Amino acid sequence: MRVHRLEMTAFGPFSDTQVVDFDPLNAAGVFLLTGHTGAGKTSILDAICFGLFGQVPGVRDKAKSYRSHHAGPDVAPRVVLDLTLAGRRLRLTRHPAWSRPSRRAKSGRVDEKARATAEELVEGVWVARSTRADEVGHFVSGLLGLNRDQFCQVVMLPQGDFQAFLRAGARERQHILETLFGTQRFQAVERWLVDHRRLQARRCREHEEQVVRLVARVHEACSPATPGLRLGPDELAVDGPDLRLLVRKAVDCAGAELRQVRDHTTRTATLAKQARHALDEARTLAERRERHREARRRHTALLAMPEATADREDRLRRARAAAALQPLVVIEQECQQAHEAAEAAVASALRPCARIPGLHLCDRPAAATVARALDLLVRRLSRLDSLEELARECDELAGRIAAEVEGRLGIVASMRQLQAGLARAPGRVAELRAELEQVAATVRRGLGANQRQRQATVALAAADEIVGLDKAAAGLSTRLLLARESAAEAAEAWLQAREHRLAGMATELAGMLTDGDPCPVCGSVSHPAPAMPAGPQVSSDQETELLRTVDHLRENLARLEAERAEILAARSDALVRSGGLDVESATAQLDRAVDEAREAKLAATDQAGLAAELDNLERAVASQRQVLDAAGHEVACADARIAAWRDRLDSQHERLADEIGGADALPDAVAATSDQATHIRALESTLRARDETRRARRQAERRLAVALEPSELDSVADVVAAYLSPAEIAAEEGLARNHDFELSTWSRVLADPVLVAAAGEAAPDLVALETRAETAESAAAAATDLASAVERRQARLEDLLDELDVVLDALVPLREARELADEVAGLCAGSSTDNATRTALSHYVLAARLSQVVAAANGRLDAIGGGRYQLEHTMVRGAGDTRGGLGLLVRDTHTDQGRDPATLSGGETFYVSLSLALGLADVVTAEAGGAELSTLFVDEGFGSLDDDTRDEVLDELDALRSGGRSVGLVSHLSELRARCPVQLHVVATPRGSRCLPARGT
Repeated sequence: MRVHRLEMTAFGPFSDTQVVDFDPLNAAGVFLLTGHTGAGKTSILDAICFGLFGQVPGVRDKAKSYRSHHAGPDVAPRVVLDLTLAGRRLRLTRHPAWSRPSRRAKSGRVDEKARATAEELVEGVWVARSTRADEVGHFVSGLLGLNRDQFCQVVMLPQGDFQAFLRAGARERQHILETLFGTQRFQAVERWLVDHRRLQARRCREHEEQVVRLVARVHEACSPATPGLRLGPDELAVDGPDLRLLVRKAVDCAGAELRQVRDHTTRTATLAKQARHALDEARTLAERRERHREARRRHTALLAMPEATADREDRLRRARAAAALQPLVVIEQECQQAHEAAEAAVASALRPCARIPGLHLCDRPAAATVARALDLLVRRLSRLDSLEELARECDELAGRIAAEVEGRLGIVASMRQLQAGLARAPGRVAELRAELEQVAATVRRGLGANQRQRQATVALAAADEIVGLDKAAAGLSTRLLLARESAAEAAEAWLQAREHRLAGMATELAGMLTDGDPCPVCGSVSHPAPAMPAGPQVSSDQETELLRTVDHLRENLARLEAERAEILAARSDALVRSGGLDVESATAQLDRAVDEAREAKLAATDQAGLAAELDNLERAVASQRQVLDAAGHEVACADARIAAWRDRLDSQHERLADEIGGADALPDAVAATSDQATHIRALESTLRARDETRRARRQAERRLAVALEPSELDSVADVVAAYLSPAEIAAEEGLARNHDFELSTWSRVLADPVLVAAAGEAAPDLVALETRAETAESAAAAATDLASAVERRQARLEDLLDELDVVLDALVPLREARELADEVAGLCAGSSTDNATRTALSHYVLAARLSQVVAAANGRLDAIGGGRYQLEHTMVRGAGDTRGGLGLLVRDTHTDQGRDPATLSGGETFYVSLSLALGLADVVTAEAGGAELSTLFVDEGFGSLDDDTRDEVLDELDALRSGGRSVGLVSHLSELRARCPVQLHVVATPRGSRCLPARGT
């Protein structure tokens, strides 16, 4: 990983945008981030970590307060990090969550959520890779191979945090190593082994419980059997001896009992069959005796019914004679009913005809009289039809008159509207002419608005330029102040160096003297008392370099002053162009000019519209006057037409009144005459129907009289009384046949020899035989149920025996697997006696990693501490360490004693902790898959070292540059500023901190 560029806006102590170019810093190998305490040196490291992971190192992240308090209320915080990661050029942009003022409401704030984007430079074009904060974090961690905690332990060593690993207890050290090396897979193995042990134990316990359940089922199956089959729970225990043999014995006993029960079932079934056979024979004898007795009773009853048989024969003879005459009787009755109905219809049709005026019909009118009346009514209808054409003409004239009157009313209403409109037209014409005059005045005023708008635009641009120049001048003033301070400090340093060089000039000359060579001052070849150093020595090259720095700063100061002069000149020119107006006044003047131009443009449009409207109004008035004259002529014509039509209508009404009393009576006269003709036609039809029914009745009476002469029935009443329906005749004939058949049947039954023999035998005792048969059958059923129960019990015992064999065979490998899982889980968990150190697997891996870290750290510590101290990894348990294996000691080679790291001094703690942190970085880098970590940051801690140790530490850090690595040191010490030629200064100001460009001393 190599950082190229960092941009911070409103982040930490930086109020505005600060850009740090790391390429010149990386090129130097070792560079220094310096500045006064609290200036914001550590905040640069925080910004790098935030750009990568969205969090800052250590406990500072708990506050979640990333936005600068110096920034303006509308300035959004942002960090842009440009770096190379795993050979890929990336640009990470992150916006932390913050609260901004609402743009809609006058008061209140709006919460902005955290945002992040990741871009990659592909063939010179930035291509977006992710736009979600969580995805950007995963993307960076995947390429870097480290999470935030590992990054802060390996790449960025924050203030005091890298000493925590040396002084930490076993529990804290375990947590740090687990975070750095990701030993979760070994913990997962331990958990899997514990779960596997529980799984094997559960499986074994389930099979043992299954054996217990099978044994209980065997005991349950044996309990109802004979005493020889009962086995106690102690005998049927899971681990009891000869369990299978005992269950087999129970099965054999059940088989012997089954054979005995089957023999008993066979005997009881034979006895039940014999008892049932005896009962069946007795029931057959009883049934035959009962049939013989019933036949005798029925035969006697049939012989006692001779009179009923004779009456049935006489009734059937008369019914057959009546059946032949019945159709003629029905026809005669139907003709009589039809004639009576026709008479009633004639009387009903005659009632409305009797009320017709001019017709004198009697109660029994003749057909010729009715025909003459119908002819009279038809002629009357023909005369009324000729008058309907006259009535239609009257209706048509009335409709024309009504339509003409309605049209005249519409024309009159239109004339009134035209007259009202013409009365309002002069006032509207005057209004339009007044509006035209006002609009023309507005157009004349707006003729110079465009020129004023251009002047106001130039003044506003100049006023905006003045504001920008004022801001640039203010920023340049700050830079001038800093440049003057820097130039003054450099000049003071050069003067002090010059004073020290002049004061030590004698010493410098003494250093140039050589025995035998003449002195350049006095020429002597002997030098008895050369001058000795009495203060700081400054060489000519150092003085020259300081003077060169002074010249460079003064040139920079002159350049800034020239820029300030250019800004002031440009401001004067802009002030002339603005006419002395500020931005607000120029904006107001421009708005007024724009408003006047807009009003003039709108007025010009309105002027054309008003002129067109006035012209249209004048033409419309002339047109309406012509329309009004034409409408008056049309009203006069309509009045003439209405008068002519009314005269014609009055004449036609007089003709209708002479004929039928008026046009209104014509429809009623037609309807009344039509109804009268309808009634006459109905009367004529009913008279013809009455005559036809009279002739049909007389014919039916003659035919019935002819049929009664040869019959034994004398009258119609006799026929009706003797008549039977075909179903009744069939029923009577069936009764006669049944009587004969039953008499013959029961006679044959009485003569049956089997029934006669049964009647001569004694009656059997059915109750006793039924009781004996039921008792035998119950005994047989009980024996059968017992046999079935014993068979099921034996089959169940055999199935249980087979199932028990399978479960017992499967239990053996399960117990072996349980013992193996228990042994391996205990060994990896550290609870087994075979584990001598009682160390868990994950703890053992951490101990091995710690041993590697100690080996790598001792190589650094030898170079820094001169070989006095060596780190030792111990498996001895310390305070709070329940497993051991993570202990650290510092062995002092002067005393050959191991010391607790807490007994080291501050400086010793610093370089021992730094060595341990560097060793930890080497091991974690290798563990991360050889990820290239080209940059290392060390934050503070150098003030606790003496000069020699500090030089050794810096030499060791300088050695990290091999292979292209760069080291960034964060400190305010002047000794480090003198040692590190490339520096990045962070300066604190009342308006927020600033980063000065990297420079060499």
